[in-house]
Amino acid sequence: MPCKYVSSGFFFLVVKGRDGFSLVDTMLALCVMAIALTVSMPSFSDYIANRELRNATRDIAGDFFELKAMAVSESRIYQIIFRPESNTYTIQRCRYAGSHCESNAFENVATKGMSDFRGNIRIEHAKFGSGSTIRFQTRGTASPGSVRLKNRLASESAVIVNITGRTRLQWMIN
Repeated sequence: MPCKYVSSGFFFLVVKGRDGFSLVDTMLALCVMAIALTVSMPSFSDYIANRELRNATRDIAGDFFELKAMAVSESRIYQIIFRPESNTYTIQRCRYAGSHCESNAFENVATKGMSDFRGNIRIEHAKFGSGSTIRFQTRGTASPGSVRLKNRLASESAVIVNITGRTRLQWMIN
């Protein structure tokens, strides 16, 4: 049988009469891959749950940025009402332009839920002043406070807003 010289870096291996992998080689490689996949799967699902928590936090912060800009550009008050018991929040705007708006003069724009994200994300609490409603005024100011989210791994995140409408994000990932 002819000899084959296989280069492997600095060494040459001599392989006689063998043109591929045997069934044993293939089964051994599949077993190693199955073990590696079994070990890495729980950490991958944890990664997905934490990624979804980050996405939900950024989504709420994005709504804050957008509503602040819309309140200034339209000269209209916007607000978000958080409902932790139903795990949703409702975006509302004042029907009338101007810097004053009665509580019954708001109309619903959209309602969003945490069920849009995987990872069993829930609104732990929302505290803005004396309630769970953040208002964006026509000058760009906002009700100071925070919204806290939690996922099934007990990882937490927060969207924190100060009176000038500046928003910062905070994560406590487990």
